[in-house]
Order: sequence, then structure tokens, then C-alpha cells
Amino acid sequence: MLENEYLELCNDLKEKFEEKEKEMEKMREEKRELMKNLFGIYGYLRISMENEIMGLNENEDLLEQLHLLRNYLSNLFDEFF
Repeated sequence: MLENEYLELCNDLKEKFEEKEKEMEKMREEKRELMKNLFGIYGYLRISMENEIMGLNENEDLLEQLHLLRNYLSNLFDEFF
């Protein structure tokens, strides 16, 4: 293998590596945004549940669904961390 071919292959590999690094950084940023959204949803859900529990507490189905959703979000957090 000639030195020029070797250098060309090294440059190609470097370009591919940099491209993959950019893709990974984009994925990390998307994950951060997803986590912010999930934390916001979880917080809103907790506030909604507190208001429902402290309120009339007449709609048992809604409260049950809120509990299920909260458990689902908790499981998602466990998977991320």
C-alpha cells in the first residue's frame, strides 16, 4: 500500500468518525429534550393527581388512569437512568 493511499484511507476514516460523532451529539440533544418533556409531563401529572385527590374525588376512573400514567412515566425514567 502506498503512503498516499494510506493517508487517504485515514482521512476517510476520520471523516466517517466525525460524522458519527455529530450524529451521536444530535441524539444526545434529542434525548435531553425528550427528558425535559417527560419531566414536565410527570410534574403536571403529579399536580393534577394532587388536585384530584384533594378535590371531590368523584371520578375514580380518571384517578386510576392518572395512577397508571404516572407508573408508566416512572418506569420510563428508570430505563433512562
